[in-house]
Amino acid sequence: MTGDQVREGFLDFFRQRGHTVVPSAPLVPENDPSLLFTNAGMVPFKQIFLGNEARPYRRAVNSQKCLRISGKHNDLEQVGRDTYHHTFFEMLGNWSFGDYYKREAIGWAWELLTKVWKLPKDELYATVYTTDDEAAALWAELTDVGRDRILRFEAENFWEMGETGPCGPCSEIHIDRGPAACDRRADKTHRCAVNGGCARYIELWNLVFIQQNRDEKGKLSDLPARHVDTGMGFERICTVLQGVSDNYAVDVLRTVVAAGERLSGKRYGAAERDDVSASCPRTRAAATCSAGCSGARRGTGSSSASTGPSCTRWWARWCRRWDAPTRRSSSSTAASPRSCGARRSASRRPSTAASRCSRARSRGRGPRRRACSPARLPSASTTPTASRST
Repeated sequence: MTGDQVREGFLDFFRQRGHTVVPSAPLVPENDPSLLFTNAGMVPFKQIFLGNEARPYRRAVNSQKCLRISGKHNDLEQVGRDTYHHTFFEMLGNWSFGDYYKREAIGWAWELLTKVWKLPKDELYATVYTTDDEAAALWAELTDVGRDRILRFEAENFWEMGETGPCGPCSEIHIDRGPAACDRRADKTHRCAVNGGCARYIELWNLVFIQQNRDEKGKLSDLPARHVDTGMGFERICTVLQGVSDNYAVDVLRTVVAAGERLSGKRYGAAERDDVSASCPRTRAAATCSAGCSGARRGTGSSSASTGPSCTRWWARWCRRWDAPTRRSSSSTAASPRSCGARRSASRRPSTAASRCSRARSRGRGPRRRACSPARLPSASTTPTASRST
């Protein structure tokens, strides 16, 4: 099953159940100063949850492009260090605006996963908020998930989009991919478990029951109506349905990974240190981030003053990752603090945007935006293939 088929299958499943298919919203939220970027599928519907806006439909389904590089939901540091986090990703979601609630959300989720996509029931787990007896009872009533696999958590099962805004208890669906999938086997103190922090148990789908709003003082108040907000990681479900080892092996990302391998001369999965430095998934995200920031500067969303620092930080990290493989690894080369630990040979490698960005950063000035723009990044023809070390 291809990624496109997975996406269309999700949309069609809920279209047949009275949902309106809604296109992905911009990455820079419109008229929402509380967020720099759209970090979850529910962001475009925030004003509906608050009772400030109405739509001509009460049920919706979409595949929302999301960006998590700042704020409450920030996956920037996890990317490359595990195989299931991304800074830029798609989130499949179905929505109810004061229409159906927990019963339908749980029943349909289980139907899609186990009857349509045929995921093995004995490998799935359901989690609920500590005090959400209603959701726990519905899992036992509507599905045949093992009762010993209905688990309760506190912080992990109360979802919030940011420091303020609509929120509520949630119910997550996790899958056990087997002991071989654990990426922390070298840690003798680690024990695999749901929400245990390894790649064996992966959260596939989060069913959020929006019923409260948190204000600037941290106070929770009930919303005018109760809503459903679900989010399924598109890349994660593709990994499971395609039977591959990690998110970067799915068809929708593999071509990007392959391009990075050709440019760097390194193979993804061969060395953990190189995987952390892999720039190919970030290339896709950074290009999208740049487009979002351009939209912000045009006045279509948050101001460039607010999004700029995050984008600059991201581009600096990207340039550093790109520039690192070009550093000479010869032991005879003396380290230079003004060139991030490596002296470059002008006759061997011409100056590039990435190296200028690196030198500027080493002098404490930070990367220049122009030097870090996509149009000025080195091309494959100018990227050296020898003497690489990260």
